[in-house]
Amino acid sequence: MQTVAGQSHRSTPNGQSKWRLALLAGAVIALAGAYVILSSGDLFRGQLSPQEIAERYLEARNEYDAKAARALIAPDALLNDVPLIGFHELDAGFEALSIFEISQDPFECMVGDRETWVSCSYQLDSALNDPVGYPPVAGKINFRIADGKIVELQHNFPFGLYSPFVWRPFVDWLMAEHGEASFDRIYRILPSGTATPRLDSEALSYARTAVADYRASVRP
Repeated sequence: MQTVAGQSHRSTPNGQSKWRLALLAGAVIALAGAYVILSSGDLFRGQLSPQEIAERYLEARNEYDAKAARALIAPDALLNDVPLIGFHELDAGFEALSIFEISQDPFECMVGDRETWVSCSYQLDSALNDPVGYPPVAGKINFRIADGKIVELQHNFPFGLYSPFVWRPFVDWLMAEHGEASFDRIYRILPSGTATPRLDSEALSYARTAVADYRASVRP
C-alpha cells in the first residue's frame, strides 16, 4: 500500500506540470500573436490615410529627402509641380529645392469633398526672400491619393507674389552680374512660359554658386 501510494503521489505532479506547461505555452502564443497585431500598426487600419500621405510628402520635401518622397509617389504619377520635377528626377529636383532653400512650412492639409483629394496650404519661404526682405507667401498643393500613393500633384504656386517681388530681383541681378546667358544656365522655359530650374549637374552647381553670391552681395 505504501508503494502504491508513493507511485500515485509521484505521478500526480507530473500530470499537473504538463497541464501547466500547456497553459503557459498557450499564453505565450496568445501574447506573441497580440504583439504582432499591435506592432504591425496598420494591420487592421490598412494604409496611411490620404491626409497622412500628403503630410509626409511635404515633410520630406521640406527636409529635401527625395528617398522618403519617392516612397509616397506612384511611378506614373502626374506631377504638375513648381519647379517641374518628374518622378525620375526627384533626387536632382530636391537638390534644386535645397539650393534655393525652398521651404513650405508651416503647412496644413485637409481632405476635400472627394476623400482621395487632399489640399495642403503652406507658407513659402526661400533663399531669395531674404535679400529683398520679402515675407513668406501663401500657396497650395493638391494631391490625389490612390492605393496608398500620390497619383497626381497639382501645385498652385503663388506666382503673382513670388515672381515679381522675389524671383525677378534675383534674375535681374544674375544677368547684370553674369550676363544674359547666365539665365539659360540655370533655367529653361516651359511651353506655358514658366521658367523652371534645370536639373542637370552642371546647372545645379552653377545655381548653387549664383544663389550664394546673390545672398552675399544683396542685403535687405
